[in-house]
Amino acid sequence: MARLLSPHELTNWVHVTLRHDLPSAERLAKLDDVYEMLDSCTDPRHDDIDAMVMAEVRCLIGDPAREA
Repeated sequence: MARLLSPHELTNWVHVTLRHDLPSAERLAKLDDVYEMLDSCTDPRHDDIDAMVMAEVRCLIGDPAREA
């Protein structure tokens, strides 16, 4: 999967553009809320949220690697 945006940039775009109005993208919008609650980019939980975003993206695009 090409990484044109970081996971946080992607969730921010979804949140700003689609808000919480598109059911299929709701989880990404909520994950942007989680990023905003973290104190900084160096928070160790940031990597966990990145992984959740990538798993959700794989699910949305039907990527078979989502099971890995």
